[in-house]
Amino acid sequence: MKNSIKYILVTLMIVIMSVTLMACTVNEKTEIETYDIDGEVLRVGIISDSQLSPKGEEEIKYNNLKQSLTVLKNNDVDMILFAGDIGDLGKAPVYDLYNKAIDQVFGDQRPIIQTIMSNHDYWENGTPYNCRRLFEKKMGHSPWSHYVVGGYHFIGASPAYGGMDDGYKEVAGWLKKELDKAVADDPDKPIFVTTHNYAVDTAYGSDEWGDRYINDIFKDYPQVVNFGGHSHYSILDERAIHQENYTTITTQSVSYTELETGKENGTIPPNADKTPMGLIMDVSSDEIVIHRYNFSVQYGLSGYEEKDPWILPTTLNKQNFSYANSIRMANNEAPQMTATTGSSFVKEGKIYLRFSAGKDDDFVHSYKIEWSNGTSQLYFSDFYNGLSAMATTVDLEILNMPQGNYTAKIYAVDSWGRVSDNYTEIVDVAI
Repeated sequence: MKNSIKYILVTLMIVIMSVTLMACTVNEKTEIETYDIDGEVLRVGIISDSQLSPKGEEEIKYNNLKQSLTVLKNNDVDMILFAGDIGDLGKAPVYDLYNKAIDQVFGDQRPIIQTIMSNHDYWENGTPYNCRRLFEKKMGHSPWSHYVVGGYHFIGASPAYGGMDDGYKEVAGWLKKELDKAVADDPDKPIFVTTHNYAVDTAYGSDEWGDRYINDIFKDYPQVVNFGGHSHYSILDERAIHQENYTTITTQSVSYTELETGKENGTIPPNADKTPMGLIMDVSSDEIVIHRYNFSVQYGLSGYEEKDPWILPTTLNKQNFSYANSIRMANNEAPQMTATTGSSFVKEGKIYLRFSAGKDDDFVHSYKIEWSNGTSQLYFSDFYNGLSAMATTVDLEILNMPQGNYTAKIYAVDSWGRVSDNYTEIVDVAI
């Protein structure tokens, strides 16, 4: 009897493990869906990470999503790519809110939309299979899709489960099959792939938020242009586009901005949910033009284009990659501080340094403070809410310093880590 019970238990464990493994494995037989467009230029809006909750239409995340969709509509996009994190959790009400926002903005004029799942969309809804089944029910299509729009291939690749950095391990086989279909159709055309994470050690944010398996999938496909979300890192930073073996571009987020660790004023800076941003891409026979758009309500229903666009040739190969980090860092100039002295003040019990903003050939990403006691600190500038909104006079709240009287030397730092040669000095700072 004991051996029989043991046999039954072992068999049951094997069955459970097999079912779990199957639930995380992608065995899709994907039919390519083909769409025609009017005109010679395909216009695509690219957004991510709405992270809706069931709170409904009063939530700022919902309003950010609706505002972002409105800007895309008023810029006449033919298609929208959504790179995952529809909701904070994989629940039916957030899918309903997502669809409601789309319906409220577009009505019966809905563009082509390719939506994928993400880690959040797998959370708190049972097995990966159950989560995918809910997604399919609400979205009307598989988490893995392949469209040809205006003659260009678009592959939507969800992770296989809700892992933070390894969700694409079980997607590799399916994704390579779809890439090979696109290459066989036309090896000289770009292949646009939407994933939630992007690969480790590629675009801005990938060192902390990247997936460990995506690079092995894409490394032999220079035609790939990979759009990914997950990190929420700013598209205003030039590291947001990366080219080495293929092209990676981060989408930022329409819910809130997050930035890297290591700065005193935190990874989620003040007013991080006030400025949703995303991309609008124009694809023609000659080039791919990627515009960075600020969707904030202060810029109205058509948004505001930030910075110059990124421009890629439609025939992509390693020889014509112009956004390699090594090239851009070599051409980069160090920032400069614009005044020799500043001041300090106290407001509502908080201590601030006031100084003239630094200048750079791009923008000042951070400020480095060298204190007279030997402490060194880094603080983000206010670039993440839009470059035209950056203050010309900085009031920087000082954090995490022990009591005492200090002299502060303030240096400007750019996105590539270059530090200004000169500094602004503030004496008699009382902490």
